[in-house]
Amino acid sequence: AVIIGLSLVAFAYFDLGADKQHLTSKLDSAMLAETQWVADELARNSMNSAVAHFKEIFSTIGHVHDFRIADPHGTPVFQTCRVESLPIPALPQKRVKTTQTFVRDSKSYRLVDCPVTTSTGEEVWLRNIGSMQDIDEHIAYLRVNNYAMVPALLLLALLGGISITHILLRPVIRLAESAKKMSSEDGRIQFDEDFEVDEIAYLTKALNVAFGKVQVTAEKMSQFTADAAHELRSPVAAIRL
Repeated sequence: AVIIGLSLVAFAYFDLGADKQHLTSKLDSAMLAETQWVADELARNSMNSAVAHFKEIFSTIGHVHDFRIADPHGTPVFQTCRVESLPIPALPQKRVKTTQTFVRDSKSYRLVDCPVTTSTGEEVWLRNIGSMQDIDEHIAYLRVNNYAMVPALLLLALLGGISITHILLRPVIRLAESAKKMSSEDGRIQFDEDFEVDEIAYLTKALNVAFGKVQVTAEKMSQFTADAAHELRSPVAAIRL
């Protein structure tokens, strides 16, 4: 029962990990698609025209995540207002697209770094920052619900373990009761062999064979004692006469 309960707890824990990984993958997909759109705009335009275009777009329709456009040294050239004061990790050492998670002020963020070369040959970094607050809140909610079910699951596992143990031990209990009720009128020991469990039936047969051999030995000893007493009775009677 304890093993079953611990297994349920471990399953709940790993299930939460799988849920978080799935939600993080969905966030990555959205961020990568958005990053690719902005990167394409940068590649088709010069830095100044692209920045002016982004400022107009973001101020008009808003944006899902926060962006920074940085030079090769990491100095921001353009950034949305929500991330101006947010410290983020340093740029990758290699100019390859990367994703990572970082934490600031106990809040988790997802970061996509994408190297871009503009139409005028300028090498810049496009950095897309997405908050994982919704994911963390969802996982925290599931964790509270799952862990609240742990006592009930442990109780259910305990009751199930007791029931299974009782079912498994029922043939053994029956065998013990059969031994208590065994008739001793003729001095013979014989167990019932009609058990549904093959192992118990095999055990009873083995016990019957063993006790049968003991019974044969006991009968021989009893017969020997009777014969010896009879043989000794006649000489003793003759001496008395």
